[in-house]
This record gives sequence, structure tokens and C-alpha cells, in this order.
Amino acid sequence: MTALTPEQTAALADWFGRGVIGVEARTGGLSWDVFTVDLDDGERVVIKRAPSYGTIDPYDVHKEVAVHQAAALAGIPVPELWGACDDPALIGEQFFAMAHVDADFPHIAQLADWPVWQTEAGRRRAAEQIVEVMGKLHRLDWAAAGLPDLVTGPSEATGAELMAGLVNRWMGNVERDVYPTFAPLPILRDAARFLLDHAPEMPEAPPVLSHGDYRIGNLAFRGDELVAVLDWERAAVGPPLLDLGFFCHPLSRRRQPELMGMLVTWDELAALYAAATSTEPDPRWVHYCIIYWIFVESAVVPRGLALTVEGKMRSWPAFTQIPLNTGNLAQHLDAWESGDTSWIEQAL
Repeated sequence: MTALTPEQTAALADWFGRGVIGVEARTGGLSWDVFTVDLDDGERVVIKRAPSYGTIDPYDVHKEVAVHQAAALAGIPVPELWGACDDPALIGEQFFAMAHVDADFPHIAQLADWPVWQTEAGRRRAAEQIVEVMGKLHRLDWAAAGLPDLVTGPSEATGAELMAGLVNRWMGNVERDVYPTFAPLPILRDAARFLLDHAPEMPEAPPVLSHGDYRIGNLAFRGDELVAVLDWERAAVGPPLLDLGFFCHPLSRRRQPELMGMLVTWDELAALYAAATSTEPDPRWVHYCIIYWIFVESAVVPRGLALTVEGKMRSWPAFTQIPLNTGNLAQHLDAWESGDTSWIEQAL
């Protein structure tokens, strides 16, 4: 991630209409470049700037703004938006700005240090709020929310058709950017074919807006209260179980496989989901969505490495993730086709 130059900081101050007294680069990588900006009136703002290169493109500030606004109207806690700028000349790339959230962002690897996680009641309280947001997403009228086609997909498409579009998007990125650089990973094509073949069998249900990266690390808590849902860059309209599947991702619960999202058991999570959405989740199709997300992660990592080889990113640590992701993908594909439901008790 490239830091802001003094000239860009001055331009940012003009854009805000107030002085900038500090800028801190917070992260860089596969997502947006993130900066914390302190203003001379005491306000603290977060800037998310599109990276020059990344693995979840296209980066579009108008899409981000539209999704944030739709979520806020649905009663989902999101940071207050300050505005967006699609002129790359200002600070090097397009960006949007939102209020800084003063809260805890529990990390999945340090949950034992989070007081809320240390009691069963605290974990249950967190899970209830997390699933409540899923319910609000289910009820959000995304068709009336003014979301761009990049999020909604083709109008009138079924959940199965939208699922196919999502799979083809990720696989298309791999075929365009990875296969010319690295030896092909045959399991990605196999997994894509599996997902496409079985998508038409999914139970018919109205598509919903999914967050796309719905996990503890993207949720802000103040005490035991969920106060903000962040990082909507993978938001898309698709089958209703996508976010539930991501929350049950095996890599997020390796330390305690019986706890979905490291919070509650499958039975507890399923009951909360049914209460929030008025729909009983079918474990078989939740597992299908888990496989989809393992496929996505398996596609994103080598794409980042291809950009690294070209000198456009730094993603060398991701080399170790390729055997981990592809191994998980193979295990879960085999388990789904054999009817093995041990993913519920084990991370596999």
C-alpha cells in the first residue's frame, strides 16, 4: 500500500473542508487500502481507497456507498458515511470516507482474550445479534435499494442463476490471471463444475443480499453490543444461505470445531437463524455454501500470488494457504457427495 503524499493529504483536507492533523495507514493487501484520518475539529474518519491492484476487483466506490446506504436503511449497524470521490487524481485512486468506529474488533485467533467470548451467555448474546443481522439482510428489499448490477446480478434471475454467475466470476478471474502464470489447479475447475452442476438443485427461495465476508473479524462490538458491520466489498445478491455458510467456514473454527463462528453449536445457530428468517436452514445446502466459500478462498489466493509475481502486490505468505485451501476443498467435496455430515462437529 502506498502512503499518502503531503500533496494528497492537503487535497484530502480541501475535500473535507477542514484541516488534517494526522493520517495513519492501517492495512493493505487483498482489500481496500485503509487510512485513519484525524481532523482538526477532533473528528476521526476512516478512508478506504481502492488499491492499484487487488483480488476482489472491480473496486467501485459507488457500489460501496449504495450497499452501506441500503444496509443502514434496513437497520443494520454500519459506520456513518461521509462521502465518496471517484476522481483518482485526488489521492491516487477513488475512495470513500466513513466515521471511525470506536469499538472492539475481536480477532478469531485471540477470541479467548475477548471478555464476551469467555462465557457461554456472552457467546450466545453475540451470536443472537450476528444472526439478527442475517434476518435483516433477508428482509432488505434489495431490488428497491438502487444497488448496481455489480451487486444484484441480472434482474429476475433465480437464486441458482445468481449462484452460477458468482461461481463463473471467480473462476473467470482465475483463468484470466492465474493460469497464464502458474500451473493450473485442476481442483478449482472441478469445484466450479460441482457448484454449477448442483446449483439448480437448490431449494427455491427469493434471493437476498449477502455480506460476503460475514465473520467475527468484520464485526465491531462495544461491550457485548454489536455496533457495526464492516467490509462489504464482497456483498452480492444470491441464495439466502450464503452468509450462514460463510459463518460456518471450517477455518474459522479449527480451535473449537463444534462452535460455528467460534460462538455456538450448529443446533443453536440453526434455531437462531430459523427465528430470525422464518426459515429452517437445511444442513446439506449450508454445506454447499461452505464449499462455495472454500472455493472462493482457493481462487483468491493464487490470484494474489499471480499479481505478486508480476510485481503488483506483495502476497508471498499466501503460498502456504494453497495446500490448506485445496485440501479443505477436496475433503468437503468428497463429504458432500457421500452425504457425510461430520462437518457439523468437525472442521474437517
